[in-house]
Amino acid sequence: MRQAIVAWWNGITSTFGRSFVAVADAAAGRNALELGTGDTVVFGKIRSGFTGGINVTPADGPAEAQFASTTAAVLSVARYSNSNNAPVVFCLKSRSDTLGTNSAVAALEQTGNFRFAGADGAGNFRTGAVIGARAVSAFSSTNAESEITFSTAAAGSLTFPIRLIIASNGDLLPQAQTTLGASANRFSESHVVKPVAYGPSILASYTLATLPAAAANARGLVYVSNLTGQAAPCYSDGTNWRRVSDNSIAN
Repeated sequence: MRQAIVAWWNGITSTFGRSFVAVADAAAGRNALELGTGDTVVFGKIRSGFTGGINVTPADGPAEAQFASTTAAVLSVARYSNSNNAPVVFCLKSRSDTLGTNSAVAALEQTGNFRFAGADGAGNFRTGAVIGARAVSAFSSTNAESEITFSTAAAGSLTFPIRLIIASNGDLLPQAQTTLGASANRFSESHVVKPVAYGPSILASYTLATLPAAAANARGLVYVSNLTGQAAPCYSDGTNWRRVSDNSIAN
């Protein structure tokens, strides 16, 4: 891109709403915003409800931004306002192949992720951990049921199965094995729980009067502080809370 255009780009202060199409001047050492034929940069509205910003829309291929440095590579989002509102980073997903078309995402479709990768010494960066989000059920104007997934690669492996899920109801679901399914946007999983404790496991403490309904907490384990005789752990059999020590009903 010509230096005059670069200067225009760097000096923009009030041109929101403008757009242009250009071919990059990619001469060695040239500081420029590189664009390909048919690519568009828009100053102004990014999406409905937003009136300021930069929208990069490639004619083909991915839209990417890269920050590289030998000292520090930082992405900072700041908001200055006398309010409780925080700066926001959006991951927006539509199931359409057409730019600007709003098509509902399907159940188990990924809606965004953050990937953490390191150089392997052989010219590649290898993903070792992922924090992701996905739809639990199909999205609609009244439903956005979602869950957060945490994935890590084990020693000697380049795959990163899901290890933990924060479910849509807030439950924590450890995963023994979760692998990519037939579709690149979907997962198949075996919900096998295998928590490993590296210290004492602390049970939630209740009195007999505050115990939650046994029917709604089958197989649940709690600590009851005012049982006759002494405080003790109790479990729900789906009908009653019972002492772990002798299976008697908690009283």
